[in-house]
Amino acid sequence: MPLKLDIAAKGLESARNKLEKKARDTDKAKDTALKVTGFRLTRLLNREIRQGAPGGRKFEPLSWIARGGRTRKKPFSWVRARYSVERSRHGAIVHVGFPRSGRGALPKHQIALIEKLQAGYEIQRTPKMRRYFARKGAELGPRARRRKYYFFRKDVTRHKIPERRIIDPFWDRHEAETRRNIPELIKRKLRGERI
Repeated sequence: MPLKLDIAAKGLESARNKLEKKARDTDKAKDTALKVTGFRLTRLLNREIRQGAPGGRKFEPLSWIARGGRTRKKPFSWVRARYSVERSRHGAIVHVGFPRSGRGALPKHQIALIEKLQAGYEIQRTPKMRRYFARKGAELGPRARRRKYYFFRKDVTRHKIPERRIIDPFWDRHEAETRRNIPELIKRKLRGERI
C-alpha cells in the first residue's frame, strides 16, 4: 500500500515559457499601439494648427497690429507639436503636444511663448511704441489702405491678445476616438498585423 502520491506535471516549464512570451508580446503590442497613436495624434494636431482650428474650434482673429502687419492668416504656422515616449514600470507613456522634457522637448523660449499665447495677454502701449507705429504708418504713404491701423487713439493704452487654446479643444474632440482606437490597435498588433 503506497504511503505517498507523486504527481509530475509534464510540460509545465513549456507552459510557463509560453505565458511569459505572451505577456512580453502583449506589453510590446501596447507600447507599439501607444507610439502609433502618439504619432497619428501629433500629425493631426499639426495639421489642425496649420488650418487655424485645433479641435475644430477656430482661433479668434487677430488685428492687423497683433499680426505684426503681416497678412498671414494662420498665426501659429510656426508651431510644431511633438510626441515623446516615456518608459515606466507600468509600460509606455506617450506625451503629445509641447513636451517640456525628454527626447522630444521643445526649447524653453518656445514653450514660454506657446503658454503665453494659449493664456492670452495684454500689451501696454507706451509713448515710444505709439511713435514707432506712427512712423511706420507714415512710411506707408497717405493712400495705403492699412495706414489707419498704425495710428492709435490717445485714450487706448492697452491692446488685448485673445487666448488661443490648442491642446484642450483638440483633446476634447479626439479623446473618445483615441481611447476606442488603442485597444483595437493592440488586438491588431497581437494578430500580427502591421499598424
